[in-house]
Amino acid sequence: MNFGTSGGFSGPEEEGAARRKGFDIQLMGRLMGYLRPYRGWVILTFVAILTASLLRQIGPYITKIAVDDYIIPGDRSGFGWLIFLYFGSLVLQFIISYGQTWVTNMVGQWAMSDVRMEIFSHLQRLPLRFFDRTSVGTLMARNTNDVDALNDLFTDGAVSLVSDGFTVLAILGFIFVLDVELGLITCTALPITFVVTVWLQNLTFRAFRDARTHFGQFAGTLQETLSGMEIVQMFNCEQRSVRKFNEANGRYNESRLLSTWYHSGYFPFMELCGSLMMALVLWYGGHQVLDRSIEWGVLVAMLQYVPRFFMPMRNIAERYGTLQSAMASSERVFELMDAEAEHPGGDYRPDSVRGKIEFQDVWFSYASPDDPDEPGIGVEKPLDPSQQETSTGPAVDGTNAETEADSAEWVLKGVSFSVEPGQSLAIVGATGAGKSTIINLVGRFYEIQKGCILVDGVDIREWDVETLRRIVGVVQQDVFLFAGNIEENISLGASDVSHEHVVQAARDVNADRFIDQLPDGYQQHVQERGSSLSVGQRQLLSFARALAADPDILVLDEATSNVDTETEIWIQEAVEKLMKVRTSIVIAHRLSTIRTADKILVLHRGRVCEEGNHQELLDNGGIYSKLHELQYSVPA
Repeated sequence: MNFGTSGGFSGPEEEGAARRKGFDIQLMGRLMGYLRPYRGWVILTFVAILTASLLRQIGPYITKIAVDDYIIPGDRSGFGWLIFLYFGSLVLQFIISYGQTWVTNMVGQWAMSDVRMEIFSHLQRLPLRFFDRTSVGTLMARNTNDVDALNDLFTDGAVSLVSDGFTVLAILGFIFVLDVELGLITCTALPITFVVTVWLQNLTFRAFRDARTHFGQFAGTLQETLSGMEIVQMFNCEQRSVRKFNEANGRYNESRLLSTWYHSGYFPFMELCGSLMMALVLWYGGHQVLDRSIEWGVLVAMLQYVPRFFMPMRNIAERYGTLQSAMASSERVFELMDAEAEHPGGDYRPDSVRGKIEFQDVWFSYASPDDPDEPGIGVEKPLDPSQQETSTGPAVDGTNAETEADSAEWVLKGVSFSVEPGQSLAIVGATGAGKSTIINLVGRFYEIQKGCILVDGVDIREWDVETLRRIVGVVQQDVFLFAGNIEENISLGASDVSHEHVVQAARDVNADRFIDQLPDGYQQHVQERGSSLSVGQRQLLSFARALAADPDILVLDEATSNVDTETEIWIQEAVEKLMKVRTSIVIAHRLSTIRTADKILVLHRGRVCEEGNHQELLDNGGIYSKLHELQYSVPA
């Protein structure tokens, strides 16, 4: 089974390889699907568009009647009702157009609100592999810039295309009613303008597509620089950041200028076609009037209809540009929406949890063994026989059977261990040994390639993912706090976590010692990422956050490595008390923090090479003993 794959979503470097066709009827069909909940308003809009299009073209025909029936004969008696009719059509046209514009914008905003919510909701369900390979700036661009392009389509582009299309048909209808020959002459402009429109707008579309791609890269560079501003200034990287930003900005600017170049050439061409058509109608119609084949009013009305005919034609080209821009954005938006969501897991939701954890011959790689450059694959499959181990012992002497390439691919290699309910397990090892990976796998944030992980004797793939993660409380080394207040960052908005529960969790981890000293206590404002708090304070809040969820399994990922001595003492007091009633997994570099652990695993190059308690591992004289000696040896 395939769990948690990214669905082939392309990262920034792959976006240029998107589809190269222009208007896509399937994409448009998906976009129009967001209007389905508002179909009644949409139908009302189309009725208003059709009515307004007809009303706008009544004026020249009224002029024709006035010239032929009243002005040339010298009859003034009928002017009154004609003026009243003309004025009435203008008032009615204003009312209908106003209502149509209001409804169109409302429906567009409702639809775009639905799109943004769907994108955001889908992002919550994507696996971590997806975010490992996709920049935040790219995702921000898709949820803002690209959605804005779709908003332009719904509120202006599509409606204007329909409106202008009806207007062209209405004008042609009135022209053919006036004179068939002049109508046919006018229609000769259609194939020429159509060919030129398609050619120029296809070029414009490709430029728009490139511009959208470059905007994502541009936004990603901006977001990355702003997020790392402290490092930029600390290491005097301002000039390098400016150069990198200038390159991304330059590519985006060039693609925008190219689209403008193509787009701008269309309007002079349409102006020229309109002027030539006016001259042709005046020449041919003038001869017809002099030959008394048509009346003067027909020529006067035709000279009004011809410019009106080319105005919506120009507008169609402009709105088609909006349509193409929306097509480019919709490709990117739907590519995001089509990224395969994380598998929800099975149906196992126990009423009570004991907290036993077992790893049975677990193999894991962040990239597929067959394609180490593809981080988005999480398919459970057996290894190639040539890659399987013949020995399960530690690979500390370099005699392991894998090739050097396999060592680089596999993060965990045949890892097996168990933690009994209420026991504490400590994991030590060098950087890159796979310690943090074990924590990610317990919460099923990534899918293993071989073996199985059991919680209370049940494979975690049979657990409901939300239930599994609810019983596991994780305290990370790098704490992320949200903008808000202290209480919100501890409860994370959970409705079942009361204020009293928050206060108790903070008290249990000694976080109340600094919270009570804040001016607003638990309502104290926390800036973005918790920048207004010290590292130790953020770490204490992370402990309180984990405990407020009342987990059955407590996971500490080097949670005390970045805190001062006093804060570490506070945390250790809380940890020792809390680990007595919960199954716990602790990752630590400081061996002093894990002396009392029931069991200690020593990882080396993705394998469990030693296992036992603190004293047993010291007596063995292995890797753990050497690590202990390095940390506590006194220089001569």
